[in-house]
Amino acid sequence: MYQRTISGIDRTNNHTEAAHRRLKRELDVVHPSIWKFIDGLRRVQKGRDVTYEQYVRGERGPVKRREYILADQRLLTIVNDYITVFLNLFKTRTIFGPVDTFADSR
Repeated sequence: MYQRTISGIDRTNNHTEAAHRRLKRELDVVHPSIWKFIDGLRRVQKGRDVTYEQYVRGERGPVKRREYILADQRLLTIVNDYITVFLNLFKTRTIFGPVDTFADSR
């Protein structure tokens, strides 16, 4: 989670959930027959192919909502602040003691 936050990579599986929701909406039944399932997969794949062709043509994909961009920025600030505080805390005399003493106590 930390590395994904620092790198700016998605931290959730929302893409997977969206694909599942799309397939579920396309099938429109809880337990489809094998043929309805295959036909539903074909329709979903056709839609994905159209989206891929749009990306290849250079069209912009969906834009992330402003509220989520701001939330990502706040989370990144919190993570960076935590690292700074933790490193400063570790380097100074605290309950851990100085860094040299901590290494010599083993």
